[in-house]
Amino acid sequence: MKNRFRLFLLFVGSLVPWASVRAEEPAHDCLVVVVDGSGSMSYGMDGENDRTVPRIDVAKPALKAALAHVPKGTWIGILVFSDAMRGDGWLVPLGPRDPEMNAKIDSIRVEGGTPLGEYIEMAEWALLQERERQFNNGRYRMLVVTDGDASDEALMEKTAPDVVERGIQLTVIPLGKMNEAHKLSRMADRFLPVASASQLESTLATAVSIESSGDGQAISEDFATVAGLPDEVAAAWIREVTAPKGNWRFGHKPEPPKPAPAPAAASDATTSPTARRDQNDPHSSTGGCSSSGSGPSSLVGALLALTAIARRSRRP
Repeated sequence: MKNRFRLFLLFVGSLVPWASVRAEEPAHDCLVVVVDGSGSMSYGMDGENDRTVPRIDVAKPALKAALAHVPKGTWIGILVFSDAMRGDGWLVPLGPRDPEMNAKIDSIRVEGGTPLGEYIEMAEWALLQERERQFNNGRYRMLVVTDGDASDEALMEKTAPDVVERGIQLTVIPLGKMNEAHKLSRMADRFLPVASASQLESTLATAVSIESSGDGQAISEDFATVAGLPDEVAAAWIREVTAPKGNWRFGHKPEPPKPAPAPAAASDATTSPTARRDQNDPHSSTGGCSSSGSGPSSLVGALLALTAIARRSRRP
């Protein structure tokens, strides 16, 4: 598919004047970790009456150890839903690796409910915005670490499937006595139950392991190939060709554009003899564009045709 895509880029790049399009910026993978900071995370792994090490204190070192093995080029974000934490929930906003990330993980305090749906939607929106900015290149993953049912279950039942449908890999690690009966087990790409503290670090390491996509150089070359496109044309065109399921915010799917009304045809009574002669004269400089012309309409037609070809090439 990649070779066909590059041929597509080469052909379209030859149709328009030269301009630069982000050729210098390779794509990066993205990972957002959603951490449960609800009050029940103060219990031990076996439940409310377990007074051993609290779940959050088991999760903190395991999460730090696992994130240390994520490829350096991967952007990382950490969301914590906890009434005890101030701000909008972003412990670490999605971006290049934060040198203070481990200290921030250590600062997590637990209290409150479990608004899983709300925070899954927040994580999804951050990933979708970055995917839009990268013209849909890179890999996008979400990891949810939780120990209970969602307090906003109706919203979670809508947002979690939407994450998967958009092509973002959703992995859920349930702590304590959560099991396969949890609703996320039927929605996530991967559901990896953890029943003991000794299991958590290795399971987290498996969950966050993201091999570098290895496409950074290839993507840079692809952008260089379409450097002939004006910026706004290239951005819209690449998004159209590569978009997996759209990057609009959950619940805000854009409506399809309405077709423009057809222009009223001019009658012979209102058309001058000169205009009628020019319309019928293929050599007239004032005549209409022919179907084989090189104006904007033919360029748009070529782009639409090539987009259709690219779409077909992506189908299994």
